[in-house]
Amino acid sequence: MRFDIRTLARTISALALGAVLLAGMSLSALAHGGHGKGHNRGRHLGWTIGRHRGWDRNHRDNDNFRIGRRLLKRHERTERRDLREHQHSERDALRDTLTGGHRGGAMRGLSEHQRDERQALRTHERGERQVFKQGRGKH
Repeated sequence: MRFDIRTLARTISALALGAVLLAGMSLSALAHGGHGKGHNRGRHLGWTIGRHRGWDRNHRDNDNFRIGRRLLKRHERTERRDLREHQHSERDALRDTLTGGHRGGAMRGLSEHQRDERQALRTHERGERQVFKQGRGKH
Protein backbone atom coordinates (compact mmCIF):
# COMPACT_ATOMS: atom_id res chain seq x y z
CA MET A 1 0.00 0.00 0.00
CA ARG A 2 1.37 3.30 -1.09
CA PHE A 3 1.43 6.28 1.30
CA ASP A 4 0.08 9.45 -0.28
CA ILE A 5 0.43 12.90 1.32
CA ARG A 6 -2.88 14.06 -0.19
CA THR A 7 -4.75 11.33 1.69
CA LEU A 8 -3.16 12.45 4.97
CA ALA A 9 -3.99 16.13 4.27
CA ARG A 10 -7.62 15.25 3.52
CA THR A 11 -7.91 13.21 6.69
CA ILE A 12 -6.41 15.96 8.83
CA SER A 13 -8.63 18.64 7.26
CA ALA A 14 -11.73 16.47 7.79
CA LEU A 15 -10.77 15.94 11.45
CA ALA A 16 -10.14 19.70 11.90
CA LEU A 17 -13.50 20.54 10.31
CA GLY A 18 -15.24 18.02 12.59
CA ALA A 19 -13.54 19.54 15.65
CA VAL A 20 -14.62 23.06 14.64
CA LEU A 21 -18.21 21.92 14.10
CA LEU A 22 -18.22 20.09 17.42
CA ALA A 23 -16.82 23.13 19.25
CA GLY A 24 -19.43 25.38 17.60
CA MET A 25 -22.26 23.08 18.61
CA SER A 26 -21.03 22.85 22.19
CA LEU A 27 -20.74 26.66 22.45
CA SER A 28 -24.26 27.00 21.10
CA ALA A 29 -25.53 24.51 23.67
CA LEU A 30 -23.72 26.37 26.47
CA ALA A 31 -25.22 29.67 25.35
CA HIS A 32 -28.72 28.25 25.70
CA GLY A 33 -28.00 27.07 29.23
CA GLY A 34 -30.66 24.92 30.86
CA HIS A 35 -33.38 25.97 28.43
CA GLY A 36 -36.69 24.37 29.27
CA LYS A 37 -35.57 22.97 32.61
CA GLY A 38 -37.18 25.58 34.88
CA HIS A 39 -35.43 27.59 37.52
CA ASN A 40 -35.07 25.20 40.42
CA ARG A 41 -31.37 24.55 39.69
CA GLY A 42 -31.60 20.85 40.33
CA ARG A 43 -33.37 21.08 43.69
CA HIS A 44 -36.13 18.50 43.78
CA LEU A 45 -38.83 20.64 45.35
CA GLY A 46 -41.72 18.42 44.36
CA TRP A 47 -45.18 19.88 44.93
CA THR A 48 -43.79 22.92 46.83
CA ILE A 49 -42.72 24.48 43.53
CA GLY A 50 -46.40 25.10 42.86
CA ARG A 51 -46.90 27.26 45.92
CA HIS A 52 -45.47 30.38 44.34
CA ARG A 53 -47.29 29.60 41.12
CA GLY A 54 -50.67 29.64 42.81
CA TRP A 55 -51.48 25.95 42.55
CA ASP A 56 -52.76 25.74 46.12
CA ARG A 57 -55.26 28.60 45.97
CA ASN A 58 -58.12 26.37 47.06
CA HIS A 59 -56.37 25.47 50.27
CA ARG A 60 -58.43 26.55 53.31
CA ASP A 61 -55.59 28.16 55.30
CA ASN A 62 -54.34 30.08 52.29
CA ASP A 63 -57.84 31.45 51.61
CA ASN A 64 -58.22 32.57 55.22
CA PHE A 65 -54.86 34.31 55.07
CA ARG A 66 -55.72 36.11 51.82
CA ILE A 67 -59.12 37.19 53.16
CA GLY A 68 -57.53 38.52 56.35
CA ARG A 69 -54.88 40.39 54.41
CA ARG A 70 -57.52 41.92 52.14
CA LEU A 71 -59.57 43.08 55.15
CA LEU A 72 -56.47 44.54 56.80
CA LYS A 73 -55.57 46.51 53.67
CA ARG A 74 -59.14 47.80 53.37
CA HIS A 75 -59.08 48.94 57.00
CA GLU A 76 -55.71 50.68 56.54
CA ARG A 77 -57.02 52.46 53.44
CA THR A 78 -60.03 53.83 55.28
CA GLU A 79 -57.80 54.97 58.16
CA ARG A 80 -55.49 56.82 55.75
CA ARG A 81 -58.48 58.44 54.02
CA ASP A 82 -59.97 59.55 57.37
CA LEU A 83 -56.61 60.99 58.46
CA ARG A 84 -56.27 62.94 55.20
CA GLU A 85 -59.81 64.31 55.51
CA HIS A 86 -59.12 65.33 59.13
CA GLN A 87 -55.87 67.07 58.15
CA HIS A 88 -57.62 68.92 55.32
CA SER A 89 -60.45 70.06 57.57
CA GLU A 90 -57.93 71.31 60.18
CA ARG A 91 -55.99 73.15 57.50
CA ASP A 92 -59.18 74.76 56.13
CA ALA A 93 -60.29 75.79 59.64
CA LEU A 94 -56.88 77.38 60.30
CA ARG A 95 -57.00 79.19 56.97
CA ASP A 96 -60.49 80.51 57.75
CA THR A 97 -59.36 81.86 61.13
CA LEU A 98 -56.35 83.60 59.53
CA THR A 99 -58.26 85.10 56.62
CA GLY A 100 -61.54 85.78 58.37
CA GLY A 101 -63.31 83.51 55.89
CA HIS A 102 -62.09 85.57 52.92
CA ARG A 103 -60.32 83.45 50.27
CA GLY A 104 -59.43 85.99 47.60
CA GLY A 105 -55.84 85.98 46.26
CA ALA A 106 -53.72 88.93 47.52
CA MET A 107 -56.38 90.11 49.95
CA ARG A 108 -56.13 86.95 52.03
CA GLY A 109 -55.04 87.59 55.60
CA LEU A 110 -55.67 91.35 55.54
CA SER A 111 -57.93 93.26 57.87
CA GLU A 112 -60.83 95.35 56.57
CA HIS A 113 -58.87 98.57 57.12
CA GLN A 114 -55.83 97.24 55.22
CA ARG A 115 -58.04 96.14 52.34
CA ASP A 116 -59.60 99.61 52.12
CA GLU A 117 -56.18 101.28 52.15
CA ARG A 118 -54.90 99.01 49.41
CA GLN A 119 -58.00 99.65 47.29
CA ALA A 120 -57.59 103.44 47.70
CA LEU A 121 -53.91 103.20 46.68
CA ARG A 122 -54.80 101.25 43.56
CA THR A 123 -57.45 103.78 42.62
CA HIS A 124 -54.97 106.65 43.11
CA GLU A 125 -52.28 104.87 41.02
CA ARG A 126 -54.79 104.14 38.28
CA GLY A 127 -55.70 107.82 38.11
CA GLU A 128 -52.02 108.82 37.90
CA ARG A 129 -51.46 106.40 35.02
CA GLN A 130 -54.40 107.85 33.11
CA VAL A 131 -53.08 111.39 33.61
CA PHE A 132 -49.63 110.30 32.45
CA LYS A 133 -51.06 108.65 29.33
CA GLN A 134 -53.09 111.76 28.46
CA GLY A 135 -50.06 114.02 28.96
CA ARG A 136 -47.92 111.80 26.73
CA GLY A 137 -50.45 112.02 23.92
CA LYS A 138 -50.25 115.86 23.75
CA HIS A 139 -46.65 115.95 22.48
